[in-house]
Order: sequence, then structure tokens, then C-alpha cells
Amino acid sequence: MPARYYPAHGPELVVDLWEAGRDFTLELCYEGEYPLRAGPIEVLTVGVSRRPRDTFLEEHSRLLGPMTHFARIHPRRRTRR
Repeated sequence: MPARYYPAHGPELVVDLWEAGRDFTLELCYEGEYPLRAGPIEVLTVGVSRRPRDTFLEEHSRLLGPMTHFARIHPRRRTRR
């Protein structure tokens, strides 16, 4: 899957999930101090983009759509259950 990263235009890495130019993409962005829980933490935010008229992509978008972020887990912050 080809990807684009242009730091001058924004911090995200845009991954083409379909043919280039078809506008079905996964967008990943590093956030060093994302406001979550008791304080800011490091996360990778996730977004999916597609053309509204491409309704046949709905089933694929639903698989990726619920994801919002992935948090970095530091060894000292892990808890045992």
C-alpha cells in the first residue's frame, strides 16, 4: 500500500487503501500529548477517509471506522490483573 507523508502540509501519514487517487485512505497521526484519562499521553490517532458516493466501501469503512487512537503503554504504567 503506497503512503504519503508531507510534514509541510500536516503531521499525518496517509496510506492509500485502494488505487491511488480513489480517496479511500487510512490517516495516521502521532500526538505526543493527547489529552486522555488523568493526563496527556502519547498516541497514534487513526482516521479513515472515503468519498461519500462510494457507498460500496461502507462495509470496509466500518471495520476501520471505530478506531480512534492507539496509546503507547510504558512498562512502568502497566498493571497486573
